Amino acid sequence: MIDRFTGKNKEIEKQFENMEPIGRLGEPEEIESAVIWLCSDGGSIITEHAITADGGWLAQ
Repeated sequence: MIDRFTGKNKEIEKQFENMEPIGRLGEPEEIESAVIWLCSDGGSIITEHAITADGGWLAQ
């Protein structure tokens, strides 16, 4: 998804990384892990709550 914003320009991508609170861009697998957890027995108690997987943006 970031390629649409950066045009695959590594310099612009680095600027995006520097803006991230965790210092890097998130990976699709990290979102996948959150979704799998929510769908598992471990997440079975979670109802009507938004899980924010944004690398810290909301916490800023």
